[in-house]
Amino acid sequence: MDKIHFPKKELVLLATHSGASLANIIDKHLVRIRREQWNEEFKNFPERKKLEFLKQSYLVGAQNPHFGTGELKSVIDESVNEAQIFIIADIVNPTEYNMRGTPNRSSAIDNFYQALSMANAADSLNTEIHLVMPYFFSGRQDKIKERESLDLELACNMVKAAGISSVVTLDAHSPDVLRGALGKKRFNDLHSSYHHIRLFLEIRKQLEGNDFSLDDWEITGPDAGANDRSDFYSRQLKGKPSIHGMDKLRDFKEITDGYNNLISHEYHGPPFTTNILMIDDIIGSGRTSISAASIAKTNGAKKVDLMASHGLFLKGADCIIKAHEEGIIDQVYITDACYVPPEVLRLPYVHVANSLDLFGHYINRMNRGKSRSELLDNKDKIQDLLMTMGMKYQP
Repeated sequence: MDKIHFPKKELVLLATHSGASLANIIDKHLVRIRREQWNEEFKNFPERKKLEFLKQSYLVGAQNPHFGTGELKSVIDESVNEAQIFIIADIVNPTEYNMRGTPNRSSAIDNFYQALSMANAADSLNTEIHLVMPYFFSGRQDKIKERESLDLELACNMVKAAGISSVVTLDAHSPDVLRGALGKKRFNDLHSSYHHIRLFLEIRKQLEGNDFSLDDWEITGPDAGANDRSDFYSRQLKGKPSIHGMDKLRDFKEITDGYNNLISHEYHGPPFTTNILMIDDIIGSGRTSISAASIAKTNGAKKVDLMASHGLFLKGADCIIKAHEEGIIDQVYITDACYVPPEVLRLPYVHVANSLDLFGHYINRMNRGKSRSELLDNKDKIQDLLMTMGMKYQP
């Protein structure tokens, strides 16, 4: 048991400047998980083992100080030799630093480089370095349109060059591309589906009481790219594929105000007769999700709830507020796996699924040399949840 399950390397968490908030939450989950496991599995181990396994915190102090030019470096406060290191980064968190004496906000590129720089600082004798980046850098630049860059591949090459052994994400936009670019052993994608479904059921039960029924809901996505994701949710909740038919066309040649222009957004399926739960991996500015919700309402949907793993809300809260006031959307479900603007989090109809415990469990299992497979597949947990809540579909 000692050989198989007790960690062989010291566990260390390092937070980049952008990832500090995520790292603090993951660290708290990790402390709780290990305390519970010590009491269940290791209580008869000697005290010296307890001191190795249980800590008040697994975070080691680290910084990403900037020079006046905007360049940065990474500094780790103590030795991490021979440790298993998990660098935690949130590339969409706009942290502040000074450049030429003027306050500046970090971009996704800045935040990604913080992680690479931290990996270089941590690369010492017999260390093993892993990158926890729930929203992966350049994840949406995964296809080439004419003469343009394939930035996702470039990002993966930089990760490998930095000596990072593996990457852990949440609901990656293009998991197959990432797996191909990084290699199967270097990439693991966790899923928020159980946390999201539990949150959706809890909120709808609160709002509707005994009147709530999954029979009154159908699942769809805002475009064809979300079909696989919406199919998974629909098969778990309803035992059948989701409704397809949303078709979106973008102009990939031009970017206006940070976005590819939306040329058309249409629905070619049957009329909706129920409420709609609209599933996607990302809410960027909110334009696509709100456009799809509006189309669903025009085609007969009663209420439309939005659900996405990464609620970026790059334009702030205004578009969501307007869509809610106009009755286009009802409730919104996101996760805590990336930075969300505070004004969005204050909205009473925006709900956050606490998904970061997944990373605590993953890191703990990896450090202990245990299988992570059950963390990568939520089907059984979802069905157990539906059974417990008396909402499992009848085949």
